[in-house]
Amino acid sequence: MRAFCAGIIALVAAVLISTPASASADLLLPPPPPPPDCGERVQAYARTGQPVNAWTVRVTGPGLTDILPGNAGKAFLAFDDDDATETREVFVDPSHPLNVFAVVNGTVFITVSVTDVNVRRTYCAKTIRFAHP
Repeated sequence: MRAFCAGIIALVAAVLISTPASASADLLLPPPPPPPDCGERVQAYARTGQPVNAWTVRVTGPGLTDILPGNAGKAFLAFDDDDATETREVFVDPSHPLNVFAVVNGTVFITVSVTDVNVRRTYCAKTIRFAHP
C-alpha cells in the first residue's frame, strides 16, 4: 500500500512539474460561456417624426431585476452611432428599472450588458441595431 501511495504521489508530482503553470491554470478554469441574450428584457424605442440628426432613443429593461441576485445590478450601455460612441453605467433595482434616453445620429447600435451589483457576473447581454424611424 505504501508503495502504491508513493507511486501516485510521484505521478502527480511529475504531471505538475512537467505542466507549465499557465497550462495547468487553463485546464482548471475553462473559459466562461457567453452570457445569454437578454431577449425581451431589454427593448429600445424611438419617437417617430424626429429630425434625422439628433434623434432620441429610449432603452428600457422590463423584468431585468427578476434575473439578478437580490433583484439589483448594473446595466452597461454603449450607443454607437454615426458620430461616436457614448457609454452609460446605470444601477437597476425594482424601484429604479432600466430607463435610459440617449441622443443619437443616424443608425445606432445599442449594446447592453447586465451584471450583478459587484460586476462579477454578466447575466445577459444584447445588441440592438436601430435606424432612424
